[in-house]
Amino acid sequence: MLRLFEFIASQFIALSSNISDLIEIFIRLPRTLLGGPRESSFVGRILMLLVQVIWFPIYAIGWLMLVPLRLLTDFSVERRHDFMCGLPAIFVFGFIAFVLIYVNVQADNIEREYRSKGQELMLAKNYDAAKTYYGRIISAKSSQRESFDIFNWAIILGRTGERVRAMAILDKLAPFEKVGYHLAHRMKAINIAQSLQQSKDPLVLRKLRWHLEHSRGESVFAINRAWSIYYLAVDQPEKAIPYLEEAAAEDPTDLIDIARIHGQLGNQAAQLRTIATAEARFREIVENDPLDSRNRIILANALVQLKKIDEAEQVLQAGIGLQADPVILRSTADFYVMRHDLARKHNASFTEQFEFLRQAMALDVNYPVIYERLLKFYNDDLDAEELAEIKAAIMKSVTSDEPSALAHFTLSNVLWIEGESDQAEWHLEQAYQLDPNFVVVLNNLAWTLVNKTDPDLDRAFELAKKVIEQMPDDARYRDTYATVLMKQEKFQEAVLEFEKALSTIANKKPLHEKLAYAYEKLGQNELAAMHAKQASNSQ
Repeated sequence: MLRLFEFIASQFIALSSNISDLIEIFIRLPRTLLGGPRESSFVGRILMLLVQVIWFPIYAIGWLMLVPLRLLTDFSVERRHDFMCGLPAIFVFGFIAFVLIYVNVQADNIEREYRSKGQELMLAKNYDAAKTYYGRIISAKSSQRESFDIFNWAIILGRTGERVRAMAILDKLAPFEKVGYHLAHRMKAINIAQSLQQSKDPLVLRKLRWHLEHSRGESVFAINRAWSIYYLAVDQPEKAIPYLEEAAAEDPTDLIDIARIHGQLGNQAAQLRTIATAEARFREIVENDPLDSRNRIILANALVQLKKIDEAEQVLQAGIGLQADPVILRSTADFYVMRHDLARKHNASFTEQFEFLRQAMALDVNYPVIYERLLKFYNDDLDAEELAEIKAAIMKSVTSDEPSALAHFTLSNVLWIEGESDQAEWHLEQAYQLDPNFVVVLNNLAWTLVNKTDPDLDRAFELAKKVIEQMPDDARYRDTYATVLMKQEKFQEAVLEFEKALSTIANKKPLHEKLAYAYEKLGQNELAAMHAKQASNSQ
């Protein structure tokens, strides 16, 4: 039987060769009969090549059949019998190998599909859905999984509320003082830079520089920003400028920072050139999108720095005309406060200074800076008519359709200056009712209650304690709290609070006087005398 198969295979090979020869003769025969050259023409050679391409697989199949058959015919009967008996095992092992290879290939194909879908969802910022696909890749522990997959998994975890796990993965991918995956180094550098806030901690700065140096690859906006933050933190602002210039190509707000740095370095010409560039960039942005309030405000600020004050006002007012949103209203109010400050600096008339504050109030009646300037203005050496005009503006705000705690608080300060303590207390109460968390109102109300003829010490204590819980580091508020404790005759506690406030408060004389009184009540006459002496020596 094997001899028969061998004979068929050999004839198959011979037949394929004969067919090839016959076709070659067929191609050359016309030229031979016509007396032309015997060499094949170009077309003939092409046809022969096609024949060889078509018949070569047939020829190869014949040989693939012939070789194993000849080997089998050479075997002895015993060896042939053994081979045939082992043939099923060979088939089984071959089938298993085929299945394993097939399963592995299919697994790789599925993983590629998961990866592709996960990346697509990440680009769409659908991180919850991407987490499902990448979770399967990570849990599979495939040999095909790369650092890029683990990095993407960390990004997804961070965006889906698992920041601790994400940071742990990034720490493994990009350890400090060890070269890791460059994208993880980049992400860690960006995270450190964003939370740096001009920190001078040497270790934090070393980590930032390490990750920046190992975040190789193309220059990106966030990395340029991170380098600029690093150089500003290490007091090398001139080295930050090139990185900010790179970043400014994408976000022109960095031009404002560049101008500020040039100003700090004393390079006024470069500062003005940079602001002029910023003006041109932001003018183009605003012209393309007139409703972009944020960039309109930056354009106005650039114009102010270029001393184009009137043009800046026109830009802001045009923005209000298009879209009077709270951002543009607050910024325009701030612009008029700035105009008031400039007028005050140049000793302009009362009318000019006050008009700017009036314009600011018309735009944003709840802007605290306006009331701060009004109170400062009220304490100037003004005549009665001018004082009455300021007071009337504040009262108009109090009686407006939207009365605010801030307006009542400011009016209470004016009334206190005028000696109208009862009216001042009433407006403080109104401010407190409108905003129970307005810290300065709580403090002033506690102070008023503790210093009135018939003090309400319990309520004063309640208010002052609430203030201290919210603002524990403010010495003025701690002074109020300590004064309430002293009036309650809790002298030991009062002394402790006064001493906490003493180190940071500006006017120390009243505190030394109170400490002298409290120590005297505690029988510490020597300490009381020392504080009394310091009070007399204080300015």
